[in-house]
Amino acid sequence: VQDLLAFDLEARVASHLGRSAEAPDIAAVVQQLRAVSEALRPPALGPFGLAAALTAHVDRFRESHPGIAVSLDLDEDTLPPKTRLALFRIAHEAIDNAALHGPPIRIHVHLSTSAAGAELTIRDDGQGWKVPDDISTLARGERYGVFGMLMQAESVLLALYWQSPIKQKLLLIVLSP
Repeated sequence: VQDLLAFDLEARVASHLGRSAEAPDIAAVVQQLRAVSEALRPPALGPFGLAAALTAHVDRFRESHPGIAVSLDLDEDTLPPKTRLALFRIAHEAIDNAALHGPPIRIHVHLSTSAAGAELTIRDDGQGWKVPDDISTLARGERYGVFGMLMQAESVLLALYWQSPIKQKLLLIVLSP
């Protein structure tokens, strides 16, 4: 969107000066808009469930991170829509954070569901990080990704746990019954 607005401004200035403006790569702008839109509410989530949405996200992730092997072990779910969306956003952020900060060679995503609830576990073999005693320090230290995952979890009464031992980072989200 910013690229399109910048082009509009450049075109106006160029027109005023009697010049032409170079058009942005519209396909790239559309691709960026789709990525943002899908991260907010993936199209597969509603009709096909969390497993399908996670699979679609991981397929796109693999294209942009060919050096990271991602494995999936996903149950189908009958979770409420808000819970599905929160779990999707948490998984999306966790996978992206692993690639950004790890960097891992492998990421494993496991979703197990039952009548009692759901458990989502994301493991990677990246370098890990020290889990702070006071979670609010994450936002003060501009680590908004993990803080955002906590906010997503709280929004639908999920319990969010993580451990970060050396070479085995673990993010665990448990749906309270």
